[in-house]
Amino acid sequence: MKNLAIALRRKFFRELPEYGQLLASQGGGCKICGRPPHKNKLSIDHAHEVDKIKVVVSKFGLGWFAEASWGGEHFYDSQPTKRLAWESVKIMLFRRSIRGLLCFLCNGGIQHFEDSKAPLKPAERFDAAAKYFRDFEGSFNGPTSTRR
Repeated sequence: MKNLAIALRRKFFRELPEYGQLLASQGGGCKICGRPPHKNKLSIDHAHEVDKIKVVVSKFGLGWFAEASWGGEHFYDSQPTKRLAWESVKIMLFRRSIRGLLCFLCNGGIQHFEDSKAPLKPAERFDAAAKYFRDFEGSFNGPTSTRR
């Protein structure tokens, strides 16, 4: 439990109770398949494009002002130090980029959709995969077309 809290803070700047709230909001299981967490906790799926977003930090009076834009939203904050201003905006970006909690199998499947040559954006691939898993319902009914 302690290692999970440390990993969450390092990677996503989140506290463990927020993980529990997110898990509860998903019905206690994976966002795609609904499987509850077993031995391993569910993975936090997020938009990796926020890792590449540049946070602009500038001197502002006696403190520092940081800002960034992503997904049509503007994130900004002022802090007494340059590092705190940058971290504050990064926290906002990471929290906004979280799409849900996924089990090991669904997270691995989503990672295969992250091919840079794919025609869909990551969020669209996530939605398409979620629809696929939801529609599939665990059985193969053969092809949907009777054309030969």
